[in-house]
Amino acid sequence: MALRDYCLNGSFGLKYSRVPPVIQKQAADFRNIFYDCRPESAPSESLGLLQRTAMDLIPYLRPQELASVWAKLESGSCARLLSSEEKNWITLLKAVGGRDAGAMVSGAKSILESGKRVQPDALRFLVASGMVGSLMPGGENLPGLSSPPVACFTSRRASVPCLIQYPRL
Repeated sequence: MALRDYCLNGSFGLKYSRVPPVIQKQAADFRNIFYDCRPESAPSESLGLLQRTAMDLIPYLRPQELASVWAKLESGSCARLLSSEEKNWITLLKAVGGRDAGAMVSGAKSILESGKRVQPDALRFLVASGMVGSLMPGGENLPGLSSPPVACFTSRRASVPCLIQYPRL
């Protein structure tokens, strides 16, 4: 997969001779989040790119492949400069890629409770990740969630007590 290989190597190599320019730009911009330190004002721009690109990678890679990608990216010189919001999303994206139910629930809950504005597509991914994580083995009965039969994801900014309420299986 071209995105994976670019993240790991910083180039597409001969294997990918015809990568569309839009994918080339996405891959370079995504990797640069971790390797090309940017001014403090840019985290909001990189957050959308981080979410979109990770969502393009996660369904197509096995957990071990994703772990290698994240390890390589997080070894970048700028990874330590990422905002706490970006780090929270990376934690969630790593949990989803690793199919880690408990981390999916706690990661989604952490982002929802932060009160930060989340774009609609990212919010759907966020809530779905928390829901799926709570339905997977290992995701049930985590601290902070309502006890069965209902799970609830809340947000401090919400005017209602529950953003999503669904029955536990």
